[in-house]
Amino acid sequence: MASYVVGSAFESIDQTTVIARSTDGGRQWQEIRPILDQSDNPHPASNYLKLTCVNKTKIIAFGYEFDRSDPDLPICNPLTGGVLQSRLIWCVSEDLGRSWQAAKTINRSFQEPVEASSPLLAIDSRHWITPI
Repeated sequence: MASYVVGSAFESIDQTTVIARSTDGGRQWQEIRPILDQSDNPHPASNYLKLTCVNKTKIIAFGYEFDRSDPDLPICNPLTGGVLQSRLIWCVSEDLGRSWQAAKTINRSFQEPVEASSPLLAIDSRHWITPI
């Protein structure tokens, strides 16, 4: 299984993370579906999730989601080096990625945007770490 981001263009507001599965050691891949259902999202958002296998059936998707309420703004501001407002999110699949629970927000003590650029490291089934 692998995750990757698709969208209609670079930094498009419809970017979302999808999963694909291979049954032949990676020679051929079948795209399964987006991880997150965006239909209930109150505003457009682009998400970027990384997968961590916790046990034989449980997978955690962890990453961030940019607020794309203003579709004319790019994710990155070349003048300041800053990025759009974002939130850290995670969701769980208990059936090897066939279905996913709704995304949950990870609260943080600061308001600046943050990039979750790597997957979680599962210490055990209940403890995970990641750099942000």
